[in-house]
Formats: sequence, C-alpha cells, structure tokens
Amino acid sequence: MWYVYILLCADGSFYTGCTTDVERRITEHNTTRFTTLKSELLLFLKLIWLLLISI
Repeated sequence: MWYVYILLCADGSFYTGCTTDVERRITEHNTTRFTTLKSELLLFLKLIWLLLISI
C-alpha cells in the first residue's frame, strides 16, 4: 500500500510526498536535512494530510 502525505513547513509552505512506510518516512523527515530548490532548509512542523492508496 502507498500513502500520499502533506507536511506543513515552518515557513508556511507545504511539502508533499509518497511512501509505503509513513512512520519511517516521517522519522527521516525529522532527522534529515531537506532543502528546497533554493537550497533553504525546510523545517517540518506537522503532518496535515494523509491518504492511503490501495492498488
């Protein structure tokens, strides 16, 4: 099963992604530095949307 999610970032922007393991992916977001195309650090505040896709 796949999940699509949206995270709210500290700068008010949103980050979208997909994964097969939500807990692992959120942990990675909280422990890894992610950058935008402008190379600015994104700080993830919270998960605001999650959709389960069963294929």
